[in-house]
Amino acid sequence: MKTISKIMIVFTIILCVSSVGMSTQKEQSIIVTSQNSKTAFDLDETISLSVIYDVSTGQKNLSSLGIRIHYDSSVLKYTGALNQFKISELGEPQVTIESTDLDGDPSTDKYILLTWADVLFASWPGENVNLPLNLVDLIFKVISNKVTKVNVTQQTGDSAFGFNGTGLVINK
Repeated sequence: MKTISKIMIVFTIILCVSSVGMSTQKEQSIIVTSQNSKTAFDLDETISLSVIYDVSTGQKNLSSLGIRIHYDSSVLKYTGALNQFKISELGEPQVTIESTDLDGDPSTDKYILLTWADVLFASWPGENVNLPLNLVDLIFKVISNKVTKVNVTQQTGDSAFGFNGTGLVINK
């Protein structure tokens, strides 16, 4: 009986020690996906990539989100955006040459900057919005059959939350 008690005490101590520092990560997340989950495209095909937002806690009253969608302009030519979520949007998507390797992928050379913010009231994206939320559909023309990645990085976000970005491999 004493042996069982000692084992239970040791087991309890191990559980307590292993759970120290473990917490649920609060994070804003972005997933880039293609229509019908298709990832192989023909040369000159026009494709739509959806940028889907979610937040791990389900909160809809955050301050901001700024993201970069990185791509290889020798494979994909950005042609525009559709279905933009307009609440607290801070302008149209901006294409920028990637002079520093912000996504850690040397094959990407441009990114599209997308930003939303409600810093005064911290009510973005809004209580009447269903999550996950389609923020925008980015339209590209395939100009090479080379395999490429579309990556996501955060430019800014609610300071109380981490970030998780999931990109997409095209022509795999």
